Amino acid sequence: MPFRFFVFASLLFFSKNIFGQSANMPTEQVYSSEVYFDFGKHELQPGSDTVFSKIKKLVGDKSGLFVKITAHTDSIGSLQNNLALSQRRGNAVKQRFLEMGIPDSLLQVADFGETKPAATNSTETGRQKNRRATIEILKYQKATAAPKKEPAAILAKPGKIILKGKITDAESGLGLPATVIIRSKERQDTLYTDASGKFEKQLPPGTVVGVDAFSECHFFASQMLKTKPGMPPLELKLKPAKTGKSLDLNKLYFIGGQAKLV
Repeated sequence: MPFRFFVFASLLFFSKNIFGQSANMPTEQVYSSEVYFDFGKHELQPGSDTVFSKIKKLVGDKSGLFVKITAHTDSIGSLQNNLALSQRRGNAVKQRFLEMGIPDSLLQVADFGETKPAATNSTETGRQKNRRATIEILKYQKATAAPKKEPAAILAKPGKIILKGKITDAESGLGLPATVIIRSKERQDTLYTDASGKFEKQLPPGTVVGVDAFSECHFFASQMLKTKPGMPPLELKLKPAKTGKSLDLNKLYFIGGQAKLV
């Protein structure tokens, strides 16, 4: 029997990107700075007030400016826990700006967990640099018309095949920006789709992999498959996570001879 999960409140899972239509407009960086956090914490350090005050002064009432916040962690802990921690850090920075009077419409937050380190995670000095939130003041520029270019096709290396996939909304059929985790016995890779929900990954033929897809305000979806030449593109349909809705989890795998989920 499949497991069933019920949602009693809106589910915000994985990276929260609060980017409206204006995110497609070209921008110019006006100012950039960073604030840092203690290990495992999301509370702002007292010395960060100087950064917030300067950004508040620079933004002021000027039109065409907005504040972009990108939150990060070191690599200690699981991928999921670090992403959740970066979300709390991003929200803490955003809340500080709201308290200072910067309107929500001028604040954009992106959470990356451990996936975009600024320094090595093999030393404490490097890990401290990665426990950060980068704060940028950006200025919108008028978009100039340019011919559309199709992304260059990825050519498979010798001995490899390309797994192509698309993440879509199960109700609308539209592509979703999503986080995709591809796991096998040997390794685990994290990918990010384009705006239309597409992704590609080179893999050896005959490899058994699990593909997990996560997108904001949607239930996750998983599928196991074996790579082979000429395989059709993979499509994972994510159900919107709405109050009162449920999700059946099928194809759960257990460790051999044990009542433990893989």
